[in-house]
Amino acid sequence: MEPIYRIVPLHEWPRIEASGEMLPGPVDVKDGFIHLSDADTVLRTADLYFPPATNPLVLEIDPVALGTDLKREYVEEREAVFPHLYAHSLPLSSVTALHQLLHEGGSYRFGRRAPR
Repeated sequence: MEPIYRIVPLHEWPRIEASGEMLPGPVDVKDGFIHLSDADTVLRTADLYFPPATNPLVLEIDPVALGTDLKREYVEEREAVFPHLYAHSLPLSSVTALHQLLHEGGSYRFGRRAPR
């Protein structure tokens, strides 16, 4: 299975790493699931929701590790299918790598990859 992704502002990473899990953010709580992306949607998601000042970090996730709590659902506003996690939190044990995003020319691209 192809990896899936979660974008977080860089300043949140130390707290997430220390806790061993990523708790849902306000939008996740409102929608009832943890928002995730796949390879086809992750950079567009970063462009839409993460200003360059947030220095977004992408968590690469093994979808198999999330089990049956992971669902793929069509999102009409984006005209794409997205992975959604219906769980209390995203365990960091499912994170296989971290990616720095670089903002150039008005959009993001993947930068350095750091194994976990």
